[in-house]
Amino acid sequence: AEGSALGESALAFTERTEDIKKIGGFLPVTEELLADVATVQGYIDSRLRTMVNLSLTDQIMAGSGSGANLTGILNKSGINTFDYSSFAGDLNRLGQIYQAITEIRKDAFVEADSIVMHPSDWYQIVTSVGDLAGTDSAGYTSKNPLFVVAGGFGADVSPRIWGLKVVPSTVIAEGTALVGKFGGGDAAQVVMREGVDLAVSDSHSDFFAKNQLAIRLTMRLGFVIYRPTAFCSITNV
Repeated sequence: AEGSALGESALAFTERTEDIKKIGGFLPVTEELLADVATVQGYIDSRLRTMVNLSLTDQIMAGSGSGANLTGILNKSGINTFDYSSFAGDLNRLGQIYQAITEIRKDAFVEADSIVMHPSDWYQIVTSVGDLAGTDSAGYTSKNPLFVVAGGFGADVSPRIWGLKVVPSTVIAEGTALVGKFGGGDAAQVVMREGVDLAVSDSHSDFFAKNQLAIRLTMRLGFVIYRPTAFCSITNV
């Protein structure tokens, strides 16, 4: 009421610790290649940086949390997990994905924004024609809604399911899909302790005698998952 005190928007805090890990790699180059500035720049950006980023992505998705590994989403305690083979609805894979979206809404109070799945699993969903219930005897032929909306053979299938972006990637194993709130920092966040560090040396192995050098790229970071329930894995896709 007017003039009365407002209620406190209280938050309950629990102290947690997340380890900072180092991720990196190196590539050998010749002294001649290093002298070619334009070439070595592309060598670093298109190969070494890509490899380090792939390693980071793998850690964020499935890091074991032991030793020098981050704790990835799939190994984080508290995420929701469904087994597709136990889903009883008529929509099959599509219905199971929507159930995961629903669980995230109920448990984490956020909207999922992406689905990560293996390219082979995405292929199975796109080319399937049995994801809707129906009987031929009733004059009804099952059609995959993704296939129909995309225009059949006239256009590529848009990588979206239930309005969410689908990321077909081999960073996740075939047979497993991950639905979650990846963006915005609401549910998870990469915390950079030290940015990308580049170093060059000829002290590796017999590189000095061979006129070779090692280019090393490293970064130190942590991966914090604030709301495990904002993610849901689906196995046996």
